[in-house]
Amino acid sequence: MHFTIYIILYFIYHIVYIIIYFVYEFYYMLHIYHILFLTLLLFYCKIYIILLLINYICFFKFLLLIFLISLFLFYLIYILYVYNLLIYFCFFFIFLVLF
Repeated sequence: MHFTIYIILYFIYHIVYIIIYFVYEFYYMLHIYHILFLTLLLFYCKIYIILLLINYICFFKFLLLIFLISLFLFYLIYILYVYNLLIYFCFFFIFLVLF
């Protein structure tokens, strides 16, 4: 029971992390410090969740699953971040050409 609650909280945390990331990115897209801050926040929350999961027998199997999901979400955020910057630069270039 508690194990499933931790799993659900972990996925909710990732959803909130993505929402916070894009809201923050929208307002401060030219700053670089937010990447470091959110990465450290994610790292410390993962350590806390892993310490909670250590108490359970199927920790090692589930740790692999958590790692793969985290890796997937990290690359998804990275791809969306790069794609977002490319869109901004394209609009900026079009604006310069047109005006």
